[in-house]
Amino acid sequence: MPLVALLADDGLIGRSARFCLAQDGLAVLEAETPEDLLGVSGRTRPTLAVAMISLLPDPVATSRDLFPSGIPLLLLSGQPLDPHAETSYLRAGADDVVVAPFHPSVFQSRVEALLRRATRWQVTRRLEFDRLVVDLDDRIAWVGGRALDLTRTEFDLLAALMSRPLHIQTRRELAEQIGLRTEDASVAPHLSRLRRKVTEAGGPHIGQAIRGIGLRLTSTYRAPSVTAGFSAPMTTAPMATTQDPTAAPPEPSTGPDPATGSRSGPEFG
Repeated sequence: MPLVALLADDGLIGRSARFCLAQDGLAVLEAETPEDLLGVSGRTRPTLAVAMISLLPDPVATSRDLFPSGIPLLLLSGQPLDPHAETSYLRAGADDVVVAPFHPSVFQSRVEALLRRATRWQVTRRLEFDRLVVDLDDRIAWVGGRALDLTRTEFDLLAALMSRPLHIQTRRELAEQIGLRTEDASVAPHLSRLRRKVTEAGGPHIGQAIRGIGLRLTSTYRAPSVTAGFSAPMTTAPMATTQDPTAAPPEPSTGPDPATGSRSGPEFG
């Protein structure tokens, strides 16, 4: 059964959230501090974290701290949020923000969507690309079995890039995710040291810069594996060729050529 870590008071919002979670048959772990959202009193790791913004001393920091753990975070607000505040929470790592008053069915649908995502995420807790492996639970990265000596910021930067490998992220977004100042230049020295450590260990060149936009993991990507030690390459569609629109279409192959033993017809590599 999914476990939900809940940081909420006994007011209307907290009572509504508990009622909705109970209606869905979910087990609730009552959190007393933001740190408890990672695992209340040393008990089982939660599947989802739900927290009232008013009980978080620094909602951005909480969102950022939970992001590398892979535990989805749903924030509850008792009052309307200005776009800047809501955007800062989401960019820092929060997965959703619900503003009260909310209809129970809407809240339950948001929770169900995050739980589905969490289930898929837990299958891929180890990300792989080329010879580079990142274990998000134990916060260890390897290149070909050789552990990398990364700082917390370097590991978080690597996890952020590998978790969304084809997505171009701005330097500002990356800075917010890993707890740096939001100036674009603040990511550069950390990325430079991270690249050097990975390449010196025999790993790929990471952090492809897209001029005027941001960064992504690399220009050549293989999907993260769900089983340690295996990475499935992305397939590339065959290149289209120009044909005479009046020409008759080629006849499909019906079997091996009797002279050569090989099959005739177009080939797709």
